[in-house]
Amino acid sequence: MKIIVTMAGNGSRFHERGVVTPKYKIVVKDKTLFEWSILSLNSFFINEFIFVCRSDIWDEEFVVNMCEKYNIRKFSFVLVEQVTSGQAATAMKASHLIDPSDEIAIYNIDTYVTPGKIYISSESGISGIIPIFQAEGDGWSFVNIDENWRVTKITEKIKISNWATIGFYYFSTWKLFTTIYNKYSKEIIAKYRESYVAPMFQYLVDNGLLIKTFEVNSKDVVVLGTPDDIVLQSGRLTDSSR
Repeated sequence: MKIIVTMAGNGSRFHERGVVTPKYKIVVKDKTLFEWSILSLNSFFINEFIFVCRSDIWDEEFVVNMCEKYNIRKFSFVLVEQVTSGQAATAMKASHLIDPSDEIAIYNIDTYVTPGKIYISSESGISGIIPIFQAEGDGWSFVNIDENWRVTKITEKIKISNWATIGFYYFSTWKLFTTIYNKYSKEIIAKYRESYVAPMFQYLVDNGLLIKTFEVNSKDVVVLGTPDDIVLQSGRLTDSSR
């Protein structure tokens, strides 16, 4: 499986507060946002990681050192020259490193989930997996589910339930992801103004494919996407991987 870590955003809300450090290198407590994010994926360290970053904020030495520190042995990186239309477009920049049959997962650089809480189900016939948690507010991707934890609907910033995604998105094959992206990305951008990953799953649901989910307790999810998030949430950070 290939793990795509998207870190090509411009961190505008940090810039507005005078923070010039690239977002992934911002230190909260004793770790960078990069480290908190990567620790969330410790169950996947045996897999290959692909880091997609803007060339003007890329620090290869830093990322290599972090991968060595956390024993991520297989990794590569893709540099983009400018901000993309969104996370899905950023992930697409890694196409030349991924085979159509590869399983893939996409994750962000500003969410910490207690290590071990994110996993891939071994259930057969699954085309996608979206871990969720109970969230307040409406600034999330939201899902409706049935009694078997099957996703029936997914939206972006439209609150259809209290179930929000944690920002980890699994596709059973890269071909599945690219097919949906190539066919529907313009429609997603027109509706949501960005090429978000979450709404891509709705097209899979509409075509009868099995998209499953599972609950991550909200106490295990710490969102660090904005300066305000860090002020409000950083006290909850605990590296339980030690």
